[in-house]
Amino acid sequence: MVSAALGSIGYAFEPTAAPGEQVDTPPGGASDVSILSYSAVAASFSATNQPTGSGGMRCHVYVYNNTATGTVTIAGKDIAGNAISETVPPTGSIPIAPVQPQSQETGRFDYVTTNVYAQINASGITTTGLTGGNIKVGGIYGAKFQLPGTLKVVPKYGEYSPDEHRGLGDRHSRKVQTIKDCDVELDTAIYPDSGLWIPYTMLNSVTNPSTPTTSPGSPVTCLAATAVAASMSLTTQPTAPGMKFILVVAGSTAVGTIGIAGKDVFGNNISETITAGITALGAVNGNGTYYSSNIYSLVNASGVTTTGLTTGTLAITGVFAWNRNFLPAISTFTQTLEWFTGSESVTVPFTDFSEYEFDFDVQKEFVLKCKGIAQDRLPIGNRSTTPLTVSQVVALSQQVDRPDASWACQVFIDPISGTPGTTSFGSMLNGKIKVSVPHEGIHTLANKQVFTSLGIGKWEITLDAKLVYTDVLQLEQFRQDNKQYVQLNFYGRSVGSNSLQQVTFIIPFKFNKFEVTSTPSMKFPEADIAGIGEYDPGIGASYKMIWNNSVQAPNYTS
Repeated sequence: MVSAALGSIGYAFEPTAAPGEQVDTPPGGASDVSILSYSAVAASFSATNQPTGSGGMRCHVYVYNNTATGTVTIAGKDIAGNAISETVPPTGSIPIAPVQPQSQETGRFDYVTTNVYAQINASGITTTGLTGGNIKVGGIYGAKFQLPGTLKVVPKYGEYSPDEHRGLGDRHSRKVQTIKDCDVELDTAIYPDSGLWIPYTMLNSVTNPSTPTTSPGSPVTCLAATAVAASMSLTTQPTAPGMKFILVVAGSTAVGTIGIAGKDVFGNNISETITAGITALGAVNGNGTYYSSNIYSLVNASGVTTTGLTTGTLAITGVFAWNRNFLPAISTFTQTLEWFTGSESVTVPFTDFSEYEFDFDVQKEFVLKCKGIAQDRLPIGNRSTTPLTVSQVVALSQQVDRPDASWACQVFIDPISGTPGTTSFGSMLNGKIKVSVPHEGIHTLANKQVFTSLGIGKWEITLDAKLVYTDVLQLEQFRQDNKQYVQLNFYGRSVGSNSLQQVTFIIPFKFNKFEVTSTPSMKFPEADIAGIGEYDPGIGASYKMIWNNSVQAPNYTS
């Protein structure tokens, strides 16, 4: 039976140079990026372009104007190099195209594959029937990470119904659709590890330095570069409480795998297998830098195993965390979302959030509410199945970190001539940080209902808060219209070496509201404040975000 309790959300970052569904010729593009360009139906095709993205792509099959039923089959490989094939639809057949739809786009047959492809075989797209029809295949990125939260995606069509003299008393005689947009709302707790997607979609510009710094500053050498063998042991165990591994393969002449078996920070047995080079994606060797998914407190004797990687060497170092400094930028990451509602499975490409509201209260949780738009909302798999009870979204591992609570926050206020995070301010009770990045989906005359690019405006950050009113120091700052650094540090667990999970906001803040309330029934006087972040050359923006966590490695967005 259907159950909303079993719903799930996943996401993948889309390449900034190729966001959204990859189909037709993008705005400003020189060539068609479809997996299969628009063509008359034939018995077989080779892909016009191979799927892209490190997580592979779902195939979006479009069939137009066919006067006979039929099927489409796509054969290829997944990101692990396994052979996969899917017939569209999996049962029955593609129906004959409707007679006299509004357009061939509204009347087309639509299907998004349950398989996620890394490669399409030569002549790997085959058809039966579909006489007189046309076909094309787009690519939609597959999800890579779980996103704990609640999601709402609402498709909206513009409508036009001419009001004209027809000798009829009926108001509507010929209604048609205009453009299609999708509104997206996402609510989530703040997870220091798995929530790193937030600054990448909100700001994206990683600075100071552009490569995240590690804790400790120099990774611990656990295994110096050593010729690969079927089984290997670390020369130095990871430092307590546990470390993520950085693995470097060099000099190999074949792809392969690296297995790691040991214990996590709780003493539980854990293991993982890292794929070093994927033939289906064109790799001819396993050379490169890789990162463990797990945090290890210990690796078993002979607990590092390898296959392939002929003539190669393997080096392993360990770190507690990566620290990233973010400043806002016009070009941020968009996402493809995947959502299992408990019945329907959908993919939501080209998702872009424009409003972020961070709510915190010393007595409550620390949460984020996002609003934005998406290019489309497309069901995954067979649309004739009833009832829908099985998830078709990518199966993703559970995120294990704990959400932040608001009480684990420290506030600092410093003069703009000083250093942010120096002077503790202990009077804040609750607040909201709002970041707005106005945007618009750009619809062009390209025979499409959906937008194909984004227009982005200037960002703005505001802070509203409630204070225990103990003195007039901040009231004077309001009166004098002074700018100050307001810094909020939200802390999580220790990751080792005196380093904590940490989410930090730094705002060059100017008041635009300071209201004092005191009544006989109150236990203490309160002040409600509000203000804006103003550009400051000291940090190079109107706000800055720092994110320190122990899970997401530098290849996180790739």
